[in-house]
Amino acid sequence: MLWVLCPNADGSVKSVLEIGTESGHFRGELDAFDLLAYGLAALGDADHDRRPEFAAGAPGDDDGGEARGAVWLVGFDRHRWPAPKGGITTETLIR
Repeated sequence: MLWVLCPNADGSVKSVLEIGTESGHFRGELDAFDLLAYGLAALGDADHDRRPEFAAGAPGDDDGGEARGAVWLVGFDRHRWPAPKGGITTETLIR
């Protein structure tokens, strides 16, 4: 399970997004010990849709073979994360 906090300009929490196998429209399969989001990396606007993407590591994921792990590319859809004017950069993701 991964929780994304969307901040207001003053730093308070505006909304919370929950991402997992049964929430957040996550399309992958996760098992109990996959450890999704054990590591995270902000990618900025990798697909040029003016919304942020990030990589989420899952070192316990063994779907591709024993002890292989996985990295998931996670993005936000237009209904849950409207694109801001001028787009978004990695600097606006990490405060």
